Amino acid sequence: MVAAQQPPQVPAKPRNAPVEIAGRILRRTNRDSVPVARAMVVLHRVGKDVQGPIDSVASDASGGFRLRVRPDTGAIYLLSARFRGIEYFAPPVLHDPQHADRDIRLVVYDTSSSAELTVSMRHLVVGPIDQTGTRAVADLVLLQNAGTVTRLAGDTLHPTWTMRLPPRAQQVELGEGDFAVETVAQRADTLLLLAAIPPGSRELTVTYRIPSDVARFEVPIDHDIPGVDVLSEDDKLVVRGGLVRRDTMTVAGRHFTKWDGPMRAGEPLVLEFPVPSRTSTWVLPALIALLGTGLLGLGLVSSRRAAAAPQPRVAWPAGLDPDAESILDRIVALDAAHAAGPGSMPEADWQAYQQERTRLKDELASHLPR
Repeated sequence: MVAAQQPPQVPAKPRNAPVEIAGRILRRTNRDSVPVARAMVVLHRVGKDVQGPIDSVASDASGGFRLRVRPDTGAIYLLSARFRGIEYFAPPVLHDPQHADRDIRLVVYDTSSSAELTVSMRHLVVGPIDQTGTRAVADLVLLQNAGTVTRLAGDTLHPTWTMRLPPRAQQVELGEGDFAVETVAQRADTLLLLAAIPPGSRELTVTYRIPSDVARFEVPIDHDIPGVDVLSEDDKLVVRGGLVRRDTMTVAGRHFTKWDGPMRAGEPLVLEFPVPSRTSTWVLPALIALLGTGLLGLGLVSSRRAAAAPQPRVAWPAGLDPDAESILDRIVALDAAHAAGPGSMPEADWQAYQQERTRLKDELASHLPR
């Protein structure tokens, strides 16, 4: 019998062996992509502890470049090139450290201070009244540069893009997105974007707060937008401006009602909130604070133990629904059973108590008046 011939074994590449990265820098035009010669390509390493440029090379006459690196599996590697004062990045490279990336396309663009920008989407997420007595709002705008040149700002008098802010918005801040804090400014009720915007989509997120006593909140719409949506945890919210109410959806365990539709510039988006109950203005913050420390249940337990006769059921503040009262009673009973503290029981039992108490607090939050 003749043994089957085995294919030759290819030796595995040693761990952290040098890997070659190669590609071309191209300038996008209306009709084609043109190679960019003598442009400096920089390789960046982004790790948990250290990040920054680790190597660089100039592109050749055909826009080509080559770099070698010993990859670290715990880091992300990026390539960038500066063209006409703007830094452009390619998508992350070296997804598989055992294989080289030799066909990278790093695209750069010409610039213009008049390139058209549009808003393709706008999303507003409106939270409930919290312990601060305000509602948190996240306002995400998706900017679109559909051309082939990067839009530049002239100066603070001629920004890249502007957006009017709601007149009654408080604590306006830049949220997570594609723009650095130093590229965004506010002048009165107008947000100014000073960053360069290359072709493609970019996200701008603004966060602010609405006072609890505001019953009618107006969001200016100063751009035509094909898609606007509002997500609110308050299903009694009324949204005016032509948006259509949709079904309730669940995101990360929280329930939201959704409204969506197109909007035209000059037609404000109006949010009409239900009048908050008196309970939510002062009783609920105190109630939440006591629940957080465990003092509510333990205090009631102590007062009950001090009395010789059985005590009647606790009278909770007016405005709570029966489900909320039931959950509060369960928290009090749970605290009573564990009032002696962690030293009186096995650690596993104490941890189980804390986990159940946290779960009940989360359940209670959905039943408290807003």
